[in-house]
Amino acid sequence: MSNEIYVRKTTLAYCLLSFIFILIASFRGATRDTDIYKFVYENSNLFPLEYTQFYDKTGMEIGYGYLSFIFNILSLPFSFFLFFISFLTFFFIKKASDNFSINSFYVLICYIPVFFANHQLMQIRQGLAMAIGYYFLSLILKNKNKILAFIVLISGYLFHSVTLVFFAFFSNLINSFIATERIKLFIKVFFVCFFVFVFCRFFSGLDFFQYTERLSNYTDSEFSTERGFLHPANIRSFLLLIFFVIFKPKNEGFIYNFLVVFYAAGLGFRLGFYDFMILSGRLSTIFTYSEIFLVPMLLVFRFSKQNIIVLLLIYFLINLYINLVFQVPFILEDYFKPLL
Repeated sequence: MSNEIYVRKTTLAYCLLSFIFILIASFRGATRDTDIYKFVYENSNLFPLEYTQFYDKTGMEIGYGYLSFIFNILSLPFSFFLFFISFLTFFFIKKASDNFSINSFYVLICYIPVFFANHQLMQIRQGLAMAIGYYFLSLILKNKNKILAFIVLISGYLFHSVTLVFFAFFSNLINSFIATERIKLFIKVFFVCFFVFVFCRFFSGLDFFQYTERLSNYTDSEFSTERGFLHPANIRSFLLLIFFVIFKPKNEGFIYNFLVVFYAAGLGFRLGFYDFMILSGRLSTIFTYSEIFLVPMLLVFRFSKQNIIVLLLIYFLINLYINLVFQVPFILEDYFKPLL
């Protein structure tokens, strides 16, 4: 089979599989946060559509309010709204994959078992913003239109503030550090991971949480519990990072280096906020999301197409088991609860 035909077939597979999961996301039951999203959606005309006021009233960025308001004017059901959010998320993952020159179907197989449940059945604003953020990175790293990249990033910020992190990569200083070949990859990985870890411990030690109302509220909730330094999620991230460094392609390019260093920052956040579960998870995910691109990049370098599919299937099943049993064991039960 020629490479062109193979790419077409896997692109079609991406479209079909993503459509199935878009439907799964659209017709879910009472998964966590969905009732809140539905309430805001159905009452969007009652909230002030100004950034600060909307956030104060709902805890959500204004982009969700604007989109909800438009869909309400059109009298579209909430399920259709969820369909559109999920479609956009998969669309930007596909665009980022294409810009990174990675087979999008491989990326999808890595994305679904690790991030789909969290980002499309619960944290839909963050899920969309993350996909947009990585599309932004793909534009910046490929030296594409910076004006378009800026517009893309602003649109992501309107849905979730996690995209603030990505603004740092307009800086040539940061990008040059990652790009330089004079510093070995493992040294950069160690430095970034250690620096982020120290920063997190410094941040925690000064009790900055009290100065942010959202974080201050979390300190007295279940989200402030310890994740534990040797939590399975931390160990998994550590092992994956070691894998990415040791088995890196011989002539790895800037994009691979960048994503590995990005992943190292995620591990730093995981370990640095080991005593504050929500920060350990939410902040680290911004960076460890890069694994959905890194895993296919390594497999393509090391294995034939037939073996890649087998290995991706094994990766899919193992991570799906870990996610459903340890990360979100409640998701299947919640999915089939009626959404009132």
